[in-house]
Formats: sequence, C-alpha cells, structure tokens
Amino acid sequence: ASTGVFGGRHVQVAPLGGGPFSLLSILGFREGGGPPVAGDNLYFGAVAKNPADERTVIGFFPAVREGPPRAAFVGYAFSCDGRRFSSLRRLLNSTAASFGRGSDHPVDGIAVSKNRVYVYVHRDVPGVFAGAAPPDLGGSRLVRLSGALDDPAAA
Repeated sequence: ASTGVFGGRHVQVAPLGGGPFSLLSILGFREGGGPPVAGDNLYFGAVAKNPADERTVIGFFPAVREGPPRAAFVGYAFSCDGRRFSSLRRLLNSTAASFGRGSDHPVDGIAVSKNRVYVYVHRDVPGVFAGAAPPDLGGSRLVRLSGALDDPAAA
C-alpha cells in the first residue's frame, strides 16, 4: 500500500472474518496506524502460524529504512491478531535496492521437521534495482535458514 509519501510503502491486512483493509502496525516501525514515515518501507509480508505457539502468527518482512543510515533487512515479528505485530527482529541483513525494496525476499511459509524450524529467503532477487545490481551480490539464489523450535528467538 502506498502511504502517500515517497518511501512509505507498507502492507495492508484485513480481518479473517471480513471487514475493511487497514495498514499493518509494527511496534517501532509504524505503530497504531500512525502517520506515514518517509523512508520506512515494508515491501510485503509472508505470515504463517507460529509453530512454537499456534495461538500466534509470525510474519517475515523485507524492510528498508532510509535512516540515516540507510538499512535493508529481512525481519520477523509476532502477532496475536494478524494486524498488530511486535517490533521487527532482524533475520538477515540485505542490500537496499530501488524504490523502497530490499534485495532479499522471504518465501511464504515455514517448514518444521522434528525440533527444527526452516525459513526460506530468495537472496538477490533479480529486477529490484532500477539499474544494474551491485557487482558484489552473490546472484539470485534460495537459502534456507533454521533454528531450534524450542528457542523463542528462532521460532
């Protein structure tokens, strides 16, 4: 969703039972439907049931903050209602690309096997740079990140 200011891309959500769309609220990023913040961008959200606590959901978001300093990362946050989320925790650092996008995007979904949680991220997504991508990027690839299911920071 465009928030009406340059660099104000954000995610919209609707309640499960129906109702109007509203902007997602993330503690410390865009709280309580507050005013748009130029340079705070969430390109999209990949939200799933939290495998460590099925009463909650976990969302993964490619985020860009114009700063200073400018920073891009894939973050995750928790929610009890799918609209209001905890503060973003960095899953991995990314590269700020063009138009409020980061170079890395989470893949929707979480895999669980035994006591491990797996999350997939598309690194160095093609086409996110208006011009040529920086030469030091590793090329488009899918990476798997994992953590222990009983570790709250990993689930």
